[in-house]
Amino acid sequence: MLRFLNLHLLTLLSLLLAACAPATSITPSPPPQTFTFSSGGAYHPQGFGAWTLTLDATGRLVITHQVYDEVTTYGPFTLPEQENSDLWALIAQADLAHLPSSDRPGMPDEVRYTFVLQSAGQSRTVTLWVRDAWDLAPLAALLTRLEAIIANYTDQSPVLR
Repeated sequence: MLRFLNLHLLTLLSLLLAACAPATSITPSPPPQTFTFSSGGAYHPQGFGAWTLTLDATGRLVITHQVYDEVTTYGPFTLPEQENSDLWALIAQADLAHLPSSDRPGMPDEVRYTFVLQSAGQSRTVTLWVRDAWDLAPLAALLTRLEAIIANYTDQSPVLR
């Protein structure tokens, strides 16, 4: 019986100490920043396929290539710090937060690029026809770099124009 009472007293004491302990709050970390680019055209008649590149702030990179219903995934890779920093600088220069999507009708066989920037729990998507994107110098610089990254990490020559 004494053993039973000791066990209950120990349990009550533990509960009392837990209730008196200072409250700690866990602050959730903000969602990581990510950038996604898709060239569109997975079902384009010429069969070049769609390239999709997803990059997070730490430099984690995943690339996919979809030709019709066949998808090939490359990665994940981790970009070297300088390469990651340079790429994020080009993304910032593209100013996706303020860039309007294309509003004109597309030309025959023209594909539409999709750019998605997610940061601080918010997402911004911009869709541009290929010709519109290449006409903007900051986007042309970003797209040129994305072509080089895709070629470097997949050993494939992407068709993005």
